[in-house]
Amino acid sequence: MHAGDRSETEEEVMEATYAALAEHGYAGLTVQTIADAFPKSKSLLYYHYDDKEAILRDFIDYLVDAFRAAFEFEGADDPRRRSNGCSTACSPARWTTSSATSASP
Repeated sequence: MHAGDRSETEEEVMEATYAALAEHGYAGLTVQTIADAFPKSKSLLYYHYDDKEAILRDFIDYLVDAFRAAFEFEGADDPRRRSNGCSTACSPARWTTSSATSASP
């Protein structure tokens, strides 16, 4: 699934997943910790995803899409601009939202 294909809810799940990972690490990550950072109901998580592993698979795709997007802009042939674009697109601050503020690194 590509970034443009995600619903607003799925984007919020990705942001909540980032926040939960930042706060609890992989070992402490559960559907509940993601739900705690998610601005909507836990049942909505289960509507979109079967389990934590499904959320993490989509989260990895989300990160890869963000990384690829860093190279898909005008001027990407200039190494310095490409590097700056990657730094911006891949920065954890990009995913920090009001729901994730307390968990940002």
